[in-house]
Amino acid sequence: MYPTATRVVRHERLTTHGRHRRPVLDVTLAAFDAQGRTLMALRPEEMPELHDAVTARHGPGYVSLDL
Repeated sequence: MYPTATRVVRHERLTTHGRHRRPVLDVTLAAFDAQGRTLMALRPEEMPELHDAVTARHGPGYVSLDL
């Protein structure tokens, strides 16, 4: 994670995928600086510890954390 990050956002949403439109949980993590610019967008596989910690503490769905 960047040292200038002031906010981390996790957004989980249920989408459909493939020809049979199977439901899939799509998760996005992103870090932002003080001006609101995106520093880094992450897949949960890239930082599983961060994703697991945020999910355990705040539950599923949309979460915005100020650092």
